[in-house]
Amino acid sequence: EFPPSIQYKPGKNSLLGLSMRFCGLSGTIPSFISEFKSLTGLDFSENSLEGTIPDSLGSLTSLEYLNLHDNNLNGTLPQSLGQ
Repeated sequence: EFPPSIQYKPGKNSLLGLSMRFCGLSGTIPSFISEFKSLTGLDFSENSLEGTIPDSLGSLTSLEYLNLHDNNLNGTLPQSLGQ
């Protein structure tokens, strides 16, 4: 699970980079991540995340770096990523 301290608070979405590598995260990638429109780097590698990669990540048009390796994710990359 994502710790309670990692929550989206409306109006406070100017995060540029988030690295949660090897943090023991489980569950799914939270949809609120896509609210950080300025995000340029996202690293959730080496955790126990499950499910699919949310389509909403494709709305992060500033995203230049995405690392999700070493998780239990399945499915395909959303088509909107990288556009």
